[in-house]
Amino acid sequence: MHRSCGEAALLVGGKRRLPADPVEYNREFTNGAGCNNLRCGACGATVRSGAPGMRLVGGRQPKDLPAMYATTDWTTLRYLKADHPAWRLYACKCICWEEGSEHLVINDGDSPGDPRMPWVCDGHAMPELPLTLGELAISELGTDWADVVQRVLGGTCPRRLERADEGPSRWLVWLRYYLDGLSITANLSRAVVKRIDEGDDQVVGTVLTYLRAFAADPGILEAALTHAESNLEAVLVGHKVPELTYYRPSLWDVMILAMRRRTDELRGRLVDVVREVMLLPAKDGDPVKDTLADWAYTGVYREDDFQWMAEHIVALDTAGPGRWVHIMELLLHAQREDDELGYLVAIGGVTLIQSGRVPPTEFRTWMARHGDSQNAWTWPLEAALSE
Repeated sequence: MHRSCGEAALLVGGKRRLPADPVEYNREFTNGAGCNNLRCGACGATVRSGAPGMRLVGGRQPKDLPAMYATTDWTTLRYLKADHPAWRLYACKCICWEEGSEHLVINDGDSPGDPRMPWVCDGHAMPELPLTLGELAISELGTDWADVVQRVLGGTCPRRLERADEGPSRWLVWLRYYLDGLSITANLSRAVVKRIDEGDDQVVGTVLTYLRAFAADPGILEAALTHAESNLEAVLVGHKVPELTYYRPSLWDVMILAMRRRTDELRGRLVDVVREVMLLPAKDGDPVKDTLADWAYTGVYREDDFQWMAEHIVALDTAGPGRWVHIMELLLHAQREDDELGYLVAIGGVTLIQSGRVPPTEFRTWMARHGDSQNAWTWPLEAALSE
């Protein structure tokens, strides 16, 4: 066993997908497949699940759980009933759980309805090659990966995911996760990224959805950077994904996520592209501003990134009015994480004040919300405001 659902292991109701294939595992925290290989940390048993619709009569746990667990056909047990299609019953030798929608096995327990079970994913086997997934034949040698990608983009489904928003973007990501750990995944990813220059907007959207998830695969980031360098303005353009109507991925999404795991080999190119794009005038919306305002992306920045933003805060705000607030808050966050970085707040603030881009009263209001006289970074800002 080399793969695991980990903290994404799901308990799913009768109307959600619980794969029969022991190889399949879940990497999504919502709307994914249920884990089919749970083990109890208390009794050591592999967790069993009943057919969709099965529940405990009156919700009462049986007195002899080991006997229930050992019964091959649960439909023969009088204290179980199978007339609730949306539900599914799980049990080990010491406890059972009725699931009507989906819950994470490992959770914070904040909600009264959260399961508190001693269960964890016990791992999933690697797929064995050759194999067939739907109409797709996959092997170590001889697979035409360009053809595989084209067929999936054209509607060939490797496995039905039983969700309303399934389609090529979901299927390609699912296929990559299914094959995870095999060397052939590099071939799949290279075949996908080659389609990034496609003239079809929907194909590009599907490719970018894949790249967001697997930017660390060999060749992916380099190809994405080459594409970005050829047309910087296109980096911020969102693209349609037919089955994901709420989502318009862009190459910017791929670039900014790659900043989390930048490698020495491509670090310079990646940082240069990101910074050049940040200085482009915002057009339809402002994805850069959205990224700066989203605390989920705080971890992508390093000290040199913060220093660059502090030194270029005027140009960045000129490119996208209103960005200065989010940049200053990022610099303040960096200072709170490491007090020695307080100089960044001073650089950004003084640069902004001296430029005259932000009215002094507006900047004082920001300072009043975020600092006090005990913060060393407030002194140079007060001095600049007093000039």
